[in-house]
Amino acid sequence: AGKRHELVCGHAKHRQAERLVELLEKSGIPYNTRRKINTLDLPLIRNLRQMLEYFAAEFQHPNSGEYLLFQILHFPFFQLHPDGLARLSLYQARFDWSQRPSWRELLADGPALEKIGLEVPAALRRFIDFHNHMLREYNSLSAPAFVERLINRSGLLKYVLGHERK
Repeated sequence: AGKRHELVCGHAKHRQAERLVELLEKSGIPYNTRRKINTLDLPLIRNLRQMLEYFAAEFQHPNSGEYLLFQILHFPFFQLHPDGLARLSLYQARFDWSQRPSWRELLADGPALEKIGLEVPAALRRFIDFHNHMLREYNSLSAPAFVERLINRSGLLKYVLGHERK
């Protein structure tokens, strides 16, 4: 094995450290910091929080979490291809604003999805099944049971367990 190299980096402000830590994280470079990391701000935890926010909004008022759904579709553990999501977005944008289908309506429209011709239809089918299941389960589960089901059914747990940096 080669020699271990160490680098010390000083900074004046916490904001600078956050950017550096984010860069090191993305690059897979190990680091040490005196400041404790807020686990609620880690990317996968933010994804989980965003899904919780979405389902809570959708339960209260259908389509009120619409602005979150497109972002959720891009979460890595759903394995949806960005090109396919872009095609979905372009298809939706063709409609006049007053007649534009919501993301939920679009995901439920089988003929439209076939017409668009997505590259990974199985992944989208899994997402749609997950989405519909979680909407049905929202009111019938306790909060901890809902979070557990969300983590398991979304593929988040499988993604984390299969990731090289568990």
